[in-house]
Amino acid sequence: EITYGDWSSDVCSSDLQLEIAVSAYRELIAKWPRSPYFPAAQVGLAESLVQSGKYSEAIASLNEIIAANRNANYVLRAHLLKGDIYLKLLDQPQQALDVFMAVYKNFKKPEARKQAALSLGDVYFRLGDTGKAKEWYLNSYRLLGAKEVAFRNEIHFKLAELAFCQQEFTAAIAELEKIEQIQNSRTLQDDLFNDALDFIFLIEQNLADSSTALALYATAACIQKGKKLAAAADSLEALIEKFPQSLLAPKALLDLGAVYGQLALPERKIAAYQKIADDYSTSIYADEGTFLLARAFEDHGHIDEALSTYEKILQDFPMSIYLEQTRKRLRALRDGSAMQ
Repeated sequence: EITYGDWSSDVCSSDLQLEIAVSAYRELIAKWPRSPYFPAAQVGLAESLVQSGKYSEAIASLNEIIAANRNANYVLRAHLLKGDIYLKLLDQPQQALDVFMAVYKNFKKPEARKQAALSLGDVYFRLGDTGKAKEWYLNSYRLLGAKEVAFRNEIHFKLAELAFCQQEFTAAIAELEKIEQIQNSRTLQDDLFNDALDFIFLIEQNLADSSTALALYATAACIQKGKKLAAAADSLEALIEKFPQSLLAPKALLDLGAVYGQLALPERKIAAYQKIADDYSTSIYADEGTFLLARAFEDHGHIDEALSTYEKILQDFPMSIYLEQTRKRLRALRDGSAMQ
């Protein structure tokens, strides 16, 4: 997930750190090929290249790890990372399918097979084959040990998303209610538990408000999962036009803004978030929509509009979870303006 912050300095610092990391890993690989740290350096190089957006170089590095076959654990990591690059970053699900299927068939340890099965579920979900997606998620579930709560939670959430796409709302809630809160955990599992609560609230609230609107929203969500962004935008626009008074309308606008961002249509993204600020100012999504509007203004060089929108958040949403980030962005923009 993207964490909003002082992105201008953070990005520069991150880029420099990645450049240093890539150079260090390359030097270790070149000078000490017999080092016990050599496989770890190869994986570190590939991961750094991924973070730098150099996906082809990362895949080439991972292929070297796989071909050398010096350490089974690192070979597995290389396969899984390669599959993730194809699926999540290059949007090449067929190549990802080949990678994950090879892992499932060729690695015998349950740890490898359960992760491959989970990823195969993701691939088939992306391809729109919900039957096979569910089959592979359940295959992964069967390979779990009794104490693997975090992994089990992840599968329940994916099964809930699958059920939601199929408009099986009761089944989706049932899967979400199985997600356990992990005590003393400050990991992504905390977010997953909270996401499950939010998901349940969205379904239950909108089933009571407008089940037809919820069905349309589920259809749009399923289209988005398949990366058919233009069709997803059309579906969300239709929902908003047909059910402007529904509780889902501002949530659909949030999703629409994100889709237009992915489609590189900044003015439409701004318009979606602006509509939340203008027409749904009392919605539970109002502060988020207004914050994203300010960020969109800022990202596209509309600094005066960004400043006024951030100030609106401070005034209109004094209890918002976006207050700290809003103050940080205001300070950064004002300091930048003073320097110009």
